[in-house]
Amino acid sequence: FGTDTAAANALDDYEEGTWTPSGGNFTVGTVHAATYTKIGNLVTLSAYFAASSGNGSSATISGMPFSSIANGFATGVINSHDGNTTVTNPHVRVASGSTTITLHKNMDGSLLGNEVDSGHIIFSVSYHTAA
Repeated sequence: FGTDTAAANALDDYEEGTWTPSGGNFTVGTVHAATYTKIGNLVTLSAYFAASSGNGSSATISGMPFSSIANGFATGVINSHDGNTTVTNPHVRVASGSTTITLHKNMDGSLLGNEVDSGHIIFSVSYHTAA
């Protein structure tokens, strides 16, 4: 076992705050909550906002407060309005070296802007950023 010292385990990089999600190919309406916590190089991002349907291109969310690391990927589950019965397994993906979240569905296909129902989107995802 290693030696545990207070100095080696000191929390020297902690930050929390809010961010502003913006929809790509769909509309983000009222943002009820959009927060992040950064501890070292680990960021946990969450959001709850109103959404409305957009166009037929891949839906994205921009405005992440920190870019993900190169060769780093993360996914998180979405809770959304239940009006669209053709979308199953909705989830978000943080891509390598990006500040944009992509929305996915079913067997990992792209969730399109016109498949985002008028209602709400709630999600949380953790990813790594440069320290």
